[in-house]
Amino acid sequence: MIVAALVIICLGLPSSSWAAYDQKEVLRGLKGVKVVVEPINPEVQRLGLDANQIKSNVEDKVRKVGIKIFKSFQPPAMTALYINVHTLIPYQAKTIVVYSINVMVYENVYLKRDIGTVGDLKEVRAADWILSLVGLLSANRVNDIYKKVELQVDKFISDYLAMNQ
Repeated sequence: MIVAALVIICLGLPSSSWAAYDQKEVLRGLKGVKVVVEPINPEVQRLGLDANQIKSNVEDKVRKVGIKIFKSFQPPAMTALYINVHTLIPYQAKTIVVYSINVMVYENVYLKRDIGTVGDLKEVRAADWILSLVGLLSANRVNDIYKKVELQVDKFISDYLAMNQ
């Protein structure tokens, strides 16, 4: 059952294995981010994991290193530090929480296909920096996910600072 749950969650993860480039390069010149956290599974929320707390923790951490936090989307880039914590409590193993954590930078970008003139550029919303983690833990340790999110955000901060100092 646990293996099946891990497979299901892994299928939902963004794949970055195709990315042969150094993804931190896309953070060069980034002016700031709006932090967006997806809602948490209500069953896991009852165990103590809260999307608002994750957002507050991430905003504090990012702000402390000098990265500007936008309260709303700022055109033209509309950049978001997007955090998704997907959780699953297997029906037959109520003491286990399977999780995936996805930290991504979403921006408005332009497709570079079939370009003849500038007017042919197509603007789309895309994740251009992605970091994912999958795991499982005891249901009474669900608060450990806060630290795991922070470790993922630390990698974003490290990449951002490497490109913007």
